[in-house]
Amino acid sequence: QACAWAAVRHQYGCRIFCRLIEHAGKHPATVRLIEDEIARMALDLSRHEFAHFVVTCVLEHGSPEHRKLVVRALLNGQLGRLAQSRYGHHVVETMFAHCDSEDRSAAVELLRHSADPISLAMHSNAHAAIGAALRSNVDGPDMAAELAALTSDLAAAAPRLVESKFGQRVLQAAEEMCTTTLHPIAAAA
Repeated sequence: QACAWAAVRHQYGCRIFCRLIEHAGKHPATVRLIEDEIARMALDLSRHEFAHFVVTCVLEHGSPEHRKLVVRALLNGQLGRLAQSRYGHHVVETMFAHCDSEDRSAAVELLRHSADPISLAMHSNAHAAIGAALRSNVDGPDMAAELAALTSDLAAAAPRLVESKFGQRVLQAAEEMCTTTLHPIAAAA
């Protein structure tokens, strides 16, 4: 275990784990590794320079059960702080791109309620996670409601967001999401 823990955080070792997940994800040893180590320590690994690649690999190529395990570990942590992390925001973006609607909806809800979405939208790293949430598939009523609430929050803060280059990027993503509305969000600014 200690050897695996060191290898997953190593510059080249993380690549070995990614290939294992991609090509031998159903092998019993790989399943044990994902369930016992990676999913359990997903939050810590997500903040690491090299280990975050392994977590994103599970989210992209892992089985639905393994994705759920990793997402649960991430949602039990502070998702807003993870989104602000230099490496963690990549994991949050991958979660919005590859996980199911229920998990994405829970993540948007957590970002809206446990963190200030406006501050996240203006943050150098977290804005990408907010943008990924806005660009994710709206394939369920819960996800649609959460994204509508997030968009409403962003629209209310449009004057503040326009002042930040990262906020402008989030507003652009929100406008793209709301192409069916009559008045773009930026017009509120």
